[in-house]
Amino acid sequence: GDRFPFGLELALAATDAWQLGLDPIAVLDQDAAIARLRARALAPGWLAGALGARFVDNPHRALMVTQPDPDWNRRQDDEERARIDARVAALDAAGQAAALAQAAALEARQAEVDDVSVLPELQLADIPRELRWSEGRAADAGLEVFDAGTNGILHQVAALPLGPLSTRDLELLPLLIGAIGKLGVADRDYTRQAALIQASCGDLSAWVDLRSSPTDPAEVHGFAFFEVYGLARKYPDFAHLVAETLAAQRFDETDRLREIIEQAVVGMLQRIHYGGNALAELAALRGFGGRAGLDHRFSGLGRLRWLEDVAERGAADPRSIAALGAELGLLMARLAARPVRLALIGDAADTADVIGRTRDAWSAFDRPAAFDKAATRTPLPGPEAVAPRAYTTATQVNYCALALPAPPITHADAAALSVAARYLGNAFLHQRIREKGGAYGSRAAYSASLAAFTTTSYRDPRLAETLDDMRAGLAWLATIDDDERHLREAVLRVIADLDRPQSPAGEGRRRFVGDLIGYGPAVIQAYRSRILATTTDDIRRVAAAWLDPAGASAAVVTSRELLASSGLGWESEAIGQRGAALAAALGEDSGGEDDGGEDDEVEA
Repeated sequence: GDRFPFGLELALAATDAWQLGLDPIAVLDQDAAIARLRARALAPGWLAGALGARFVDNPHRALMVTQPDPDWNRRQDDEERARIDARVAALDAAGQAAALAQAAALEARQAEVDDVSVLPELQLADIPRELRWSEGRAADAGLEVFDAGTNGILHQVAALPLGPLSTRDLELLPLLIGAIGKLGVADRDYTRQAALIQASCGDLSAWVDLRSSPTDPAEVHGFAFFEVYGLARKYPDFAHLVAETLAAQRFDETDRLREIIEQAVVGMLQRIHYGGNALAELAALRGFGGRAGLDHRFSGLGRLRWLEDVAERGAADPRSIAALGAELGLLMARLAARPVRLALIGDAADTADVIGRTRDAWSAFDRPAAFDKAATRTPLPGPEAVAPRAYTTATQVNYCALALPAPPITHADAAALSVAARYLGNAFLHQRIREKGGAYGSRAAYSASLAAFTTTSYRDPRLAETLDDMRAGLAWLATIDDDERHLREAVLRVIADLDRPQSPAGEGRRRFVGDLIGYGPAVIQAYRSRILATTTDDIRRVAAAWLDPAGASAAVVTSRELLASSGLGWESEAIGQRGAALAAALGEDSGGEDDGGEDDEVEA
């Protein structure tokens, strides 16, 4: 887990056991329980007997069938409106006056500034000046080891530079990465490969990390990362899995590949409803070019359309899936021919046996001590003019987004923009969009890896009004009064994101990835120091320089009905109809592709 300090995670696990009257120490140290389970599992027929007693022969069962009702939301809205109209009609003059007085009182209360001085407050002086980083050691050619307390778990991470990629390569790459661990390798089909992974390790996965250069948003560097982890004592069983996957990954299992594509469609459809704000944000960035402009096609609504097209062609002609598999195989072969750098992370990482087995497993690969920077560069298309766009689907709420270009992380204004984003969200957008507007949430963010500044709303009953509030907030930032409390809270929120605690393995992975991608300790520490030194004058200055409301790109995820009633008059694109039919046929079993990378370590 990379959300809480490791010690706090253990304490929370112990608390759960204690609340149930169990011995928390036994929950934390499961060696004895695992030994008992191992002894029972070795007994002939034990597993079959347990399954029979608990499931097959268990007479307590129920079958529930649900049928979607397409008119349910409309009826709920009509019934609510009827109840409100009836209550309003029943009010006499005194009742109407009381309702108006209550509304005025609520508006006044929302405008009040709470006295937070009665609460204990964290001060900037309480923040450590330096961010702690995991330290690795070069143990072999292209191999770095991180000695970390992982409780017997060992991680092997491989990094390969993506280099130049064509438009078609960029379309195929998320599918390739998402298929790792889900298809066959060498002479094993996907079921035998899955069985091997389950028997030998915890998981085998891959992800892509593409980021703008710390000094130039137009320069993008990209890597494919492959990771396997498991019990250190079983490392001989899984030390070779990533290298073997790169060398012998199969894409000829067309039925399974088609299934992965269909599951990716369903997964994207589900994201519309729980992450529509993020998809609207990517759509607003689609004309930016470089790293920012890629995500709409790589992991956003543009990706959904591409996947739907591929799934439809596959259903009409299975040969198209075979042809797609052949393309994936060629891309994988090119990727596997790239040089590789490795990391071992864990409390057994820096041992002769583990290092030796890693060296043997990767003996056929070129492992330089460092990558040539030119070889890691992935050129991407430049910016293009795009009009505001609405993406319509079956939804009762809106997701709104504005986006503006911003400088890279090493620019003198980057830190102030990250604080400005938090200031805007805390002191303006929350009140306007959530408290008064009724949205479930709102957000402003500066992204270093995208070199962009964005504002979004989540499950929003409003559309045009929210976009107006966002633009008003951008203009307001350039005129804010000096407010020490709001400034301090904004700085602390940015630092909290930047200093987000990680597990020991997560800290090692962050250092390894950060050094490769150009966001290592030197860059992050300088950025962090500028954040702590940000003033209100800095916020006003960067808002005037970078956050012109008239220059913001816009996109929304909404419904046809909500768009028509908003008066925006934007061009629109219907999304998800083809995928919805597919989802119904599949029973909404999500999965499939990787979403384009790990969390941005420096996003504020």
